[in-house]
Amino acid sequence: MAKSVSLESSSPGVVFLGQDYTRELRSDRARMYRGKKRVLIVGSTDLITPNAGKQFVWRGFLDYLKSKMAEIEVLYIDTSVTDNNSSVIGDAAPVVTLAERSRSMAALQALGGVLFGNPLQLGLWYSRSHAKSIQKAAAEFDPDVVVFDTIRAGLYLRSIKEQLPDTRITLFLDDLTSLRYSQLAKTAGRGAASPLDRVSNSVSPVIYALSHLPALQRIAYAYEAATLSRWERRLIEEAGVTTLMAEQEVDLSKQLVPGADVRVMPVRAKSRANGCVRASSPGRKAERSPIPEYIVVGDWGTAHNRDALMHLCEMVPALKEASIPFAIKMLGRGAPQEALNSLSSLGEARFSYHGYVPDLRELYTKAWYSLVPVRVATGVRVKVIEAWSWGLPVLTTDAGVRGMPFADGVNGAMFADAESLIEAMGRLADGEVQKRLACGATETFSNNYDTAATDSKYAGILGL
Repeated sequence: MAKSVSLESSSPGVVFLGQDYTRELRSDRARMYRGKKRVLIVGSTDLITPNAGKQFVWRGFLDYLKSKMAEIEVLYIDTSVTDNNSSVIGDAAPVVTLAERSRSMAALQALGGVLFGNPLQLGLWYSRSHAKSIQKAAAEFDPDVVVFDTIRAGLYLRSIKEQLPDTRITLFLDDLTSLRYSQLAKTAGRGAASPLDRVSNSVSPVIYALSHLPALQRIAYAYEAATLSRWERRLIEEAGVTTLMAEQEVDLSKQLVPGADVRVMPVRAKSRANGCVRASSPGRKAERSPIPEYIVVGDWGTAHNRDALMHLCEMVPALKEASIPFAIKMLGRGAPQEALNSLSSLGEARFSYHGYVPDLRELYTKAWYSLVPVRVATGVRVKVIEAWSWGLPVLTTDAGVRGMPFADGVNGAMFADAESLIEAMGRLADGEVQKRLACGATETFSNNYDTAATDSKYAGILGL
């Protein structure tokens, strides 16, 4: 793990892999870097917390950076508002950790910002002291490229662009957050899709209780959607290059900001599939399950995943009555007990919860399909890409694969409600159908997410 330092300490410095380079930065940059390009990454809390989807995307990006370490130097700044020293960036780059800020203060700042027409995100994730620290690091590091990861880190983009007007600025947006909040405004009555809970709970029990009122949730999310949309347009206008994960959102951004350089974010990963056939073969560590196994993966603390879990629970009564063979294996942290109780009523043979699983190889190898019951989604569902990387077809809603190279009957199947879910599961119980779809999933991954197909795109985005 790279050594972390605070730029707000009594004797601030910039540390690369444990060595203090502050003096060298000021006196002899050319000698220190030996002609290397310098990439400054300003990251958000999503990168350092246990978020499987985010880590999957960044694992590919970091693998690309590692492959270029002979040519580039990287400094990563963690802009988290709360202390967290675990980073998926590992030893790929040094880490500068900024001072901790309490959630209650961030929440109060967010609510106060509403008076000035600012989105809640601004108050939750922006800190003036952090902005000064980032500017200090940028001045000392003198980067050729600055990468802002997500809209949260992008809140610091304008000040860096003013400070370094000739430096290439790249903005990584997972999705258009405003679209996500627009969807939440329509689903506020469901209760599960409520990230507003986290803000209000940090302020007072009274405000937390009020935040559960569907009418207030709709108003809050509609407000956030409108204000975030303005911020997204401004950031896209100011960034040299902006990336999004879904083709439709790239097209929409180009319509909203004519002339902007907006591209699809590459997802670089290695295929783990054993060709197109998922039956047992020499060297495999696990046999495919004798009955159709469906993997359901998610960080159940996030709003869209909790809503997906609620969607699945709503179909439990119909699944109980179904005479088709199936077993659902659910993975991930933070599953609410109420949901687990509902799904457990299917019986031990049909449902099991495994919590956080650090090594997914055995479970993915034994599974037949990945089940993706999401209703609220923007961007690209990384869990679908990960399933395809294992040669695993997906059984999904339309929202689960919107904007992705999905074809019903080629690399998976689609459902809309309990009736169509059970009908699809009946068709997918045929082993020969599974093998054919597994072949389609493997080919889809190779054609769209293979290493060779993405490295040139990364280079173009970074201008390296």
